[in-house]
Amino acid sequence: MMKTLCIGILLVLSCLMGFASDGQQEPPMIYTLHIDGKTMPLTLGKPITLPGKYDQPEVRIDASPTRTFPYGGLSFLYPAHFGWEADINDPDLQSWTLSGNNFTIMYFVFREVTTLEEFTQMLVGKFGKENTQVSETQRTWGTQNLKGSRLEVSLMDAGINMEVFAIPAQSGTRLIAFQDTPPDKHGISSEGKTALQLLADSFQDTAASR
Repeated sequence: MMKTLCIGILLVLSCLMGFASDGQQEPPMIYTLHIDGKTMPLTLGKPITLPGKYDQPEVRIDASPTRTFPYGGLSFLYPAHFGWEADINDPDLQSWTLSGNNFTIMYFVFREVTTLEEFTQMLVGKFGKENTQVSETQRTWGTQNLKGSRLEVSLMDAGINMEVFAIPAQSGTRLIAFQDTPPDKHGISSEGKTALQLLADSFQDTAASR
């Protein structure tokens, strides 16, 4: 009975998601198994042993509300419903984009040195200098106090707020950027608040610890 239940769970999970084997693959969903009042974490491809014996148990599987981003020397949690795009084929620039309805996380790894100021000015040129206000900002994640640029963009009826931060790198450049479109054109969207809090609580610079 237990062996059949375990195999069945793994088959269900394998239909729901794929392996994250390299930087191109979307991080996997994590699930929680609830069985007769007990809870156990489940990950695709990793069998578990269910202690005890069960006779017609009540079973439920819940998906985690978050995924873990693990690439480019960073690790952090982000909302599981965010879309996924990875562009890692160019050796000069690898990028990952995690997109929600109002909030987007973008992470860039440049092989060559690109300053925060250069990247900020590139964005200003994209949006138009007449549409963009630039100011300095900073955030503290883990043990790192990161300095960045904040851009407030007004385009027609849309308001776009962006923040870009430089993450220390042994070579090249690492930049992480956030783009938010709050409903009232000011402040931050509720989705943005959730995503930034998750990142602040879970941020790890895994490249620095090597």
